[in-house]
Amino acid sequence: MRTRPARHRLLPPDTADPHRAVRFDGHAVHSHDHPQLIHVVSGSVVVDVGTEAVALGRGCSLWLATGVPHAVRSQRDSIILGPQLSSGTEPPDRWLLLERNETLGELALLILARSPMSAAEIPRFRAALDEHLRDLAADDLFVPEVRHPRIRTLATDPLILRSPLTSLAAARGLSTRHLERLIRAETGMTFVAWRTRRRINQALRLIRAGAGRSAAARAVGYQSSDGLLKAIERLTGLSREDLREDLSGAVRDWCRQRRSAPASVLTE
Repeated sequence: MRTRPARHRLLPPDTADPHRAVRFDGHAVHSHDHPQLIHVVSGSVVVDVGTEAVALGRGCSLWLATGVPHAVRSQRDSIILGPQLSSGTEPPDRWLLLERNETLGELALLILARSPMSAAEIPRFRAALDEHLRDLAADDLFVPEVRHPRIRTLATDPLILRSPLTSLAAARGLSTRHLERLIRAETGMTFVAWRTRRRINQALRLIRAGAGRSAAARAVGYQSSDGLLKAIERLTGLSREDLREDLSGAVRDWCRQRRSAPASVLTE
């Protein structure tokens, strides 16, 4: 069996030109004043974000929001990119794991091949990353914006996708009926309908990021992928056959076809 060339002999030491370094052993806790993408071209790293240790293997990425403290522990001779993103390119949460996203992998190889350093080149590559990540994170199903302070905090509560309305109301010192009325007044939907759309949107984001259907379904509160598929079927009228090949693409196409529909069609 032919052995692979030793990377530490072929790649220059990182100290030779820090602007061109693609290898490092990691760094201590820090944060950035801009969103960032950490992409593993080869090898593996662990990114410590708060109390969570996020393992990234070859081809995986971690999309970090502005100001999120994190530390990186790298396997020796790993090849990693950490491009800065534009200020508006924020993940839907503090961070989002992207598992072997083909487009990001291709862009990473292009960045390595071109090694953009000039003021003219860097914005082109950054814009390509921005465009892909924003498309990946975009909501597919229409979800009304909310303005009421209590509903806005509810919308950003990670427990909203998994907890019953009774628990969410109690945590805010409200009766279930009062919270339900506030949600309907703000969104024109019942709590169940509002949450279903949020669940499906988040599940589709996770699937586009590389998660399997079952893992994405469980992450948003369904017991299995079947529960997710049934929710999508009820909401869109798409058949199981329509959803078999490309679940995210099928829902996105359905939404595009109805984008000019009246509001009564876009809500439940």
